[in-house]
Amino acid sequence: YPIVIQGGFTLPKSFGTESRTVNRVVVDLGGEHITVYGTHLTIVRKDTLKQITEINEMIAKEVYPVILAGDLNVVSPSPEIRELVERGKLVDSFSLANPGKPGFTFPASNASERVDYIFLQEPLAAYLVSASVLETRASDHHSILVKLKVPQTEQS
Repeated sequence: YPIVIQGGFTLPKSFGTESRTVNRVVVDLGGEHITVYGTHLTIVRKDTLKQITEINEMIAKEVYPVILAGDLNVVSPSPEIRELVERGKLVDSFSLANPGKPGFTFPASNASERVDYIFLQEPLAAYLVSASVLETRASDHHSILVKLKVPQTEQS
């Protein structure tokens, strides 16, 4: 599926801390479009909610359904995750596909926390087929794999 728009944005941060960004692409699914955001948020807790608020403001302006994926550096439940779910109108794909399972992703050597997520905005959550954690030693985090059934359009 072709990327028809791409860009990135710098997220808010405290003086002297590492810069963080969110990348945005719009993908053409054969006539239908989705927006995908990818990010790696700060570990500085006082900045995390500011970054999530900024992402929610971007999502609110979108005309296409949104997928948000990344290392958010916060565990669920937390005020930050609640902010994404409530204000961003996002659904945690792993929790939706695997009710009651923790989906730990960090640290890869002995995963005991979940800080990596793939969130879906309606109507994309209705197309969720599966979500799983892929164990790896290639990173200090395990990966999340989400499968969606893309509806057929007249052009696909």
